[in-house]
Amino acid sequence: MKVGEVLRSTWKNCYKQVDGMTAQVMNDHYAAISTDSDYHAPDSKHTARERADNFVTAMEVFRILDTLRPTATGLDAIAAWFLRLGAPVFAAPIA
Repeated sequence: MKVGEVLRSTWKNCYKQVDGMTAQVMNDHYAAISTDSDYHAPDSKHTARERADNFVTAMEVFRILDTLRPTATGLDAIAAWFLRLGAPVFAAPIA
């Protein structure tokens, strides 16, 4: 019971309004300070479609997926066993 009172009083005090501060004012402020006037877009690089020698075949993708080590989980958190198991199905669309 006492914990609820403490938590309610804490939450009531953490949201204080500031005069003149709106979401739009904050958005305008951060948009203004986050803009780099010296930014230049990088030069475009050649894509795989522009050069035929960069193509990866479905068989190469299959071989890569089929020989993944058990610890090869990447940032996508897809388990290596799943990629090995699905290699016959995944190879062509990935290639």
